[in-house]
Order: sequence, then C-alpha cells, then structure tokens
Amino acid sequence: MDWGPGYGILPCELWCFIDLSHLPNDFQMEYNGSIVQKGIYAVVESSAYSTDEEEIGMLDLFMPLTKEFDLTEDGQPRGRVFYLADVDAIVSTTIIVPDVGCENRMDYFEVMPMHKWAEKFVHWVEAPHKDDVIEDDPVEVKVEDDEEEEDEEASDEDGECSDEEADESDDEDEESDGD
Repeated sequence: MDWGPGYGILPCELWCFIDLSHLPNDFQMEYNGSIVQKGIYAVVESSAYSTDEEEIGMLDLFMPLTKEFDLTEDGQPRGRVFYLADVDAIVSTTIIVPDVGCENRMDYFEVMPMHKWAEKFVHWVEAPHKDDVIEDDPVEVKVEDDEEEEDEEASDEDGECSDEEADESDDEDEESDGD
C-alpha cells in the first residue's frame, strides 16, 4: 500500500473492500487519519519494517515487520488498528507469514517476491564463502580401509561369511563328497 510522502510503500493485511461510491459527491470525513469520500476503499492493517540490522541480516528471503497495534497504558498490545485506504493506493500483492514462537504476536515476515529469488541466488553464488578455500588437511584418513573393516565385522555378526570363507567351505564340501 502506498501511503504517500513520509510513509512510502508498506505491506498491509487486506480485510475487505467497502464500496462508498453511492455517497454524495460532497461527502467527506476523517477516519483514523484518512480522508474518506465517495469511492471504493480497502479495510487494512498496516505494518512497518524492522530496523534491527542483526535480525534483517539473518534472513535471505524474508523481511521482518510488525503490524501496528494499540497499546494499553502499561504498554501491552490492546488490539488491531484498521485503516480505510483508497484502492488506488494498492501497489502489488505480497505474502506475509506470522513469526511463530515470537513473543510479540504482531511480528510477521514478508516473503521476498518470487521474481527476485533468481537475483538473490546469483548474488549468493558469487559471494565469497568460508569453504571457497580448501586447505590441505595434515591428518590423512584411510576411509577405504575403515569401511572394509566395518563391512567384514558386519558380515561376521550377521553369521554370513566372506567370499574367501565361502570358497574354503566349497573346497571342503568337494573333498568330503569324494569320500
């Protein structure tokens, strides 16, 4: 929603539309900071983006935000704040999801628009990463030998014999058949 100079474009939760196009042409009133006159309006809850750099830096595809809410005298959230916004102020759609597990039930995340995902991915691929430089490991690990020993131990535990043991067993069976 484009709230105009001083506020800019902010995400809102749209609740419903109200058709006031049947009002007289000269009708005008103020509601919660908005001038209401003949037209079509959206009932919305507005929000503001987080300014916490640490929280913003932890997220790649989400932008933290908080919905506006009334406060009680002791600073606790009291209730939702609704605005009437002219439908011409609607800029685009967005996806907002609750910040589940957060103390403030008015905290949400805005999902980055899908058309920006590819650009974000390319930026991530081109950025330096801690694993880009591979240093020689001074300790040699004999993975193949360890795996072979584990396979032999597993065979013995299962009561199965190795190929060599099977060959020896076959040789013994042939010798006893000849008796």
